[in-house]
Amino acid sequence: MNQRPFALMLAITLIAAAPPQKAAGFVDLAQLVAIHPLHNVLLAYDREIAALQSTQHLGGLSPATAAERASAAVRRDASAAQTRTGEIASRDQQADRSRERAAVATILSSQRTGDRDMGRYAASLTRETNANFTNYGASIAERNDRAYAAREQQLREKENTLAFDLARRDAAKRLSLRLKLGDLHLTHPARARYAAELRALDDEELRAISALRRSDAAVLAAYGRGLASSGNADQGAMAVQLRGAAVANLAIRRRVAQAGAQTTATSPGLRAAAASFAPSYRLDAEAQNVTRGFHAAGDELSHRFAQLADSANQSQRETAAAIGRLEATRAQLYRSIVAQIVNEARLVARRRGLDNVEVGRSRPAGSVDLTRAVRAGLATR
Repeated sequence: MNQRPFALMLAITLIAAAPPQKAAGFVDLAQLVAIHPLHNVLLAYDREIAALQSTQHLGGLSPATAAERASAAVRRDASAAQTRTGEIASRDQQADRSRERAAVATILSSQRTGDRDMGRYAASLTRETNANFTNYGASIAERNDRAYAAREQQLREKENTLAFDLARRDAAKRLSLRLKLGDLHLTHPARARYAAELRALDDEELRAISALRRSDAAVLAAYGRGLASSGNADQGAMAVQLRGAAVANLAIRRRVAQAGAQTTATSPGLRAAAASFAPSYRLDAEAQNVTRGFHAAGDELSHRFAQLADSANQSQRETAAAIGRLEATRAQLYRSIVAQIVNEARLVARRRGLDNVEVGRSRPAGSVDLTRAVRAGLATR
């Protein structure tokens, strides 16, 4: 008996009895995210995050590093000055007096040279004082700019959050109105009504956001005025301190120069002045006073620069915290968008009798494209 026809009939029967495999659905996630009503809010968060990150990588030294280096330089200069003063005080006073008598004779013989030296010393002291004040003012300005930028970003974050909440609240209604307006067979009165509803929805959101922006602008302006006032006060205090020290140093130098420039070497008045100067010569006491002055000035300047560094570091921490909050909110928004798309895709797949649905960019072979149906479904949610 020939078995081949029997086997062929059996295979045909089994194939016919086997249940057909259901096709899978597919939706283009990137396309649906791009047309989602909250996509613009997502892009706004990306711009804000990028703007904040750009402030963390400024060219050159950061304000904190510059302030710390300036503080270290002040301490080094003060320490060096104290060391030099101590060395001067430790020298043999008798030898110093001999040199001073020779210096008096030289001053009397070359008074004009002494005047020029005094002028050069005054000009050098003025330049150094102005340079220190300029550097301190630049540090204050940079600190204020960073603090102002951080505050401005915080207020923008609050405005973006409000825009996100309003857009999420009205997303379904806005999308529904836009789809209705896209109907080519819509009557003119209906189209006008839908357009008016859409404009009213946009105007309501714009009014709320504009009101918050006006309030934030007033807050930011007051904050800027406070920063400017604080910076001006700090600069004024520093100017008084620096100029006071310069005036004191210049006065000491001028008294020394004037002591030998009042008359000639043979003048009895000069001899009397030299005689009165000798008992008042107290190098040790003056050295101690100068050392204490350098120490106090170094500590004060170091303290001010340390305060500036702390303020800059605080601004950096606030910026990093703001970036973290923005990134977390942005991630939450993206997850909610994707979850809404996936849920709608599964509903559409079940209604069409499909086993499952693929969500991604590349469409699998043999799958049913549900992207358009999901987009329409989202409009009704």
